Amino acid sequence: MFVKICGITSEDDALLAVAMGADAVGFVFAPSPRQIAPQAVYDITRRERVWVEAQDRHGRSYKFSEHGFVARAVQHELDHLKGKLYIDYLDSLDQLIAVNGDEGGEGSEIDPESPEGKRAKRAARAAGAHSH
Repeated sequence: MFVKICGITSEDDALLAVAMGADAVGFVFAPSPRQIAPQAVYDITRRERVWVEAQDRHGRSYKFSEHGFVARAVQHELDHLKGKLYIDYLDSLDQLIAVNGDEGGEGSEIDPESPEGKRAKRAARAAGAHSH
């Protein structure tokens, strides 16, 4: 039997549904008391750690796990295989932030020691190694 729990509105609800044996969780984007924004779904479904079962180009199976930034990068690449881009998860393009501070004009400098600044530095390094 396949069990899907729909109307999830928080990470706690999603984790509880999975812990109770749900095979899948669903989200409501249409107007409803259980409506949730795409960005919230993105935040709920992104994991700090991922476990992957894959095949190499010769068809040999292998497994690996990653955490932190690399786990997010793995999820990002899997999104591409499904035809999704990061901006597809945003409610508005206003949620994008400048990486180097030049894009926003006066007052848009990001403190390099702030969490946003550290994220921006990591993203810039990753973009240098992997750009699309």
